[in-house]
Amino acid sequence: MRLFGALHKTKVLLTKGLNKSILVSVPKNTQLPVIEQCLPPLIAIVDDDASVRSSLCRLVRAFGFNAESFDSAESYLNSAHCPSPKCLVLDVHMPGLSGFELHRKMLEMGDKTPIIFITANANAYAQDQVHDLDVIDFLSKPFEEEEFRQSLERAIQG
Repeated sequence: MRLFGALHKTKVLLTKGLNKSILVSVPKNTQLPVIEQCLPPLIAIVDDDASVRSSLCRLVRAFGFNAESFDSAESYLNSAHCPSPKCLVLDVHMPGLSGFELHRKMLEMGDKTPIIFITANANAYAQDQVHDLDVIDFLSKPFEEEEFRQSLERAIQG
């Protein structure tokens, strides 16, 4: 979800894609970052499997959060995060950059967005790699909705 604010008197138009927008009333001269704080937290989902992205977006929205999905680590890196996600749900194994490589690049750029790794292949190598990282959780697909919700809550609460 990308938010673009256009201040006009006390109305702000927030655009959430091509055909979705909402109009909210705010005090005159309110800055967009203040408005962003009033919106549900954004959860970014990076997974090369379209059905996983779609399912997780629906689930995240059912939990009351906003969701935006990306089909690769590269598409996530090339996107403009406005607002910044409060948590990144990141598949471990993807074509191109892996989830671990994306996490490493983010840290190099100073981005400390909380990470929840997900994988269908929870082998010993992946578990060893994630053990040394400062991440919120490492979930094996398929995982329970409640387990995922609790991981998201921990990520958002910091």
